[in-house]
Amino acid sequence: MDELDQALRAMAKCEAFSLPPAYETAMDGLEEQARRGTLARRGKRRLGRRMLLLAAAAAVLLAATAVSMDFWHVQLGEISVGDEESSYDVEADLPGIPIEAFSEQVENALAEIRQAFEERQQAIRDRDYAILASGHFAGSWTKDMDTWAECEKFLEFQVANPLEEHRDMEPRSLKVPGELSKPPYELSLLGNEKGEMEQISITALYEYGEAGVSFAVIFLPEGRESSQLTTGSVWKGEVDFETAEAQTGSGMPVSIVIPTVEESDYYSDFSSMEAYFVLNSGLYMLRVNIPGADREGAAEALLDELLALF
Repeated sequence: MDELDQALRAMAKCEAFSLPPAYETAMDGLEEQARRGTLARRGKRRLGRRMLLLAAAAAVLLAATAVSMDFWHVQLGEISVGDEESSYDVEADLPGIPIEAFSEQVENALAEIRQAFEERQQAIRDRDYAILASGHFAGSWTKDMDTWAECEKFLEFQVANPLEEHRDMEPRSLKVPGELSKPPYELSLLGNEKGEMEQISITALYEYGEAGVSFAVIFLPEGRESSQLTTGSVWKGEVDFETAEAQTGSGMPVSIVIPTVEESDYYSDFSSMEAYFVLNSGLYMLRVNIPGADREGAAEALLDELLALF
């Protein structure tokens, strides 16, 4: 690290607000990627090392708000590529939401989770293998919803989703084997055996012309053992993942994953991009799928258009 780098970090540490916990790690990682020339950028552009560090330090120095605290709160973790399965992890530090901010309906759902754990423990004691073999995870609770507004009403607070206001975005029901169709929205809750919340999320499926769009927001409760959330994506077969960076319309940093499937028995030809960013205390996930394996440019243009709404 040269004198300029040291000066920038020293200036940042002298500010009245505290640095994000992952600042030093992120700066070191970006510096090393820039030195090696491996930093991925949109359109295969790369920033010079000094310009990169200046931009990163300026973002920390100038944004003395909660937004600045989220600057480094999303990062891509481990990437694994195999013949049978491929995956990547996404890690995010999220501020917890006070449990009292959630509705009575959420409290009732947590009570159901606690009861499910108790019933499973009783089934173990009674050797009730039918219940044990059901495959249901006691800590999971889900509810299908017909509208985004219905999800918000259940939570009793609003969750920003500008896709709902897009005139060409249509909610898409999912066809499930054995069922007529699954509503386009789902509220999901994870809890422990004490009935304490681990995380809560809303997912939505849309159609935008020929493209498919999936969207999700995850929140963590206040008082959780860790403020770090780990999620990601798992694909069948061999899938390569390219990474890139972008911004939302409000200037929030976005981590992008671009999966590439050369030949697959599991997936039809399509071009896909997946974006992750922190907004309003939640981890936002946005995925676009466009028919055609050679249409990465169209997928990128659509993702850029949608990210500009946030």
